[in-house]
Amino acid sequence: MDVAAVSPQDNTFEPMAALEINATLLKSEWSLCDRVAEYLSSIAGQSHSDAARYANFVSVTVNELIELAYRTSPDAGAVKFEVHQNDEHVRVDMSFSCVDALRDAMIHTIRRGVRQKEPHLPVGRVVDDVSRVVELAEICRVGLSARTELSDRIVISAAFRRTEELQ
Repeated sequence: MDVAAVSPQDNTFEPMAALEINATLLKSEWSLCDRVAEYLSSIAGQSHSDAARYANFVSVTVNELIELAYRTSPDAGAVKFEVHQNDEHVRVDMSFSCVDALRDAMIHTIRRGVRQKEPHLPVGRVVDDVSRVVELAEICRVGLSARTELSDRIVISAAFRRTEELQ
């Protein structure tokens, strides 16, 4: 599957929802990660024939991405979420502030994928966390991409096929 080729800038996607949360609020309570993931996943599942099942499928990866933002964003600034759709995919974009070295390591890890492990990247634990998310996405056939937004923000996108399937 080549979901990774789904570009976040692809204008064939239509917006479904957007949510912005202050990083301090998100980090004030760990359980907010689950609540936000549930909310975004419910929206993503709305146009699926089995909405609850699809939302469950989407929530696993989305929750891991939100927890990544929880662990790596500074205590200030906004964490932004957007849900988009087209005929073939539902895409969840998440953006948040991130220090340069950490942002670069996360982008590099997402771009290289699981099959090209590099054991000696800086910021070890975060790279391990990102590697686990990349592995989960590959197992669930979810396309992940990452890019820099402005000079201090990262955008991570997860593209889910409308017809979910496990390998």
